[in-house]
Amino acid sequence: MRSKLSLLAALIVLTPSFLVAQNNNEIIFKKTSEMAVSNNFRNFPDSLMQYNKDAGLSWLIANDPGNLYVFLKVSDKRVQHKILMGGITIGLNTRGKKKTKSSVTFPVIDQEAFMAQMNALRNSSSTLAANEFENMQRERISEFNDIKVSGLKKIDNGDIPLSNQYGIEAKIFYDSAGDLIDEVKLPFQYTDLSASLKNDIAVQVKINGFDYKNIQGNYSGNTGSGSWGGERGTGHRGMASGGGGFHGGGNWHRDSEENHSSGSATRGSVDFWIKAPLAQ
Repeated sequence: MRSKLSLLAALIVLTPSFLVAQNNNEIIFKKTSEMAVSNNFRNFPDSLMQYNKDAGLSWLIANDPGNLYVFLKVSDKRVQHKILMGGITIGLNTRGKKKTKSSVTFPVIDQEAFMAQMNALRNSSSTLAANEFENMQRERISEFNDIKVSGLKKIDNGDIPLSNQYGIEAKIFYDSAGDLIDEVKLPFQYTDLSASLKNDIAVQVKINGFDYKNIQGNYSGNTGSGSWGGERGTGHRGMASGGGGFHGGGNWHRDSEENHSSGSATRGSVDFWIKAPLAQ
């Protein structure tokens, strides 16, 4: 009994310091000239980026006196494809609460058009090789022309052009190493952020799920056993990528059906929060 009490006391003593250590990893940096994306990502200080295991991506948040910047780098092909299927939403709470008050989504994905494209490939007579699917994804990036905003000051909720008068910027591309790079710039004037703000803010990074439940009805006749994620030689039409499927795991179609049958409206959404003060 005494040993159990001693262990409990030790945990109580150690827990606060452990939490402090965890929170120390959540840092918003002062924006430097090197913190700018380019098509080679060569000079970016990616050693400062933190990796989130649940989302499968690296992140860095920075600010200058008038803007908040979110930089993301994704090496995992499966996570890359999830992003290009659902987009990324950056949520913000200027009071440090993990509850989104305003958000920016980029890229904005036309999921129904993507579903139609995938069904056309699935019903074709040939299998799409992994490199062909990769090329198709790279081509899709050039078609992302909108940013979705919600809860911002002076801007109506909805889509705005990628080139806009508000100074909101977003970029997405593959760098020379094959990593998917995403950047969002949000001016303070459309939020309650200011250069003099001292309290913690909370930033949410969310990989949006694929809205299978709302779209599936239009293609219910094409969702039989012939999965898009089939492997070569199995009789399933799809995209061969070693492990099968354009996620590399061959589970997209199966997981979609499981989530649909269980009442889940979206598949694969995952998010995490960063809570820290702005850099002064």
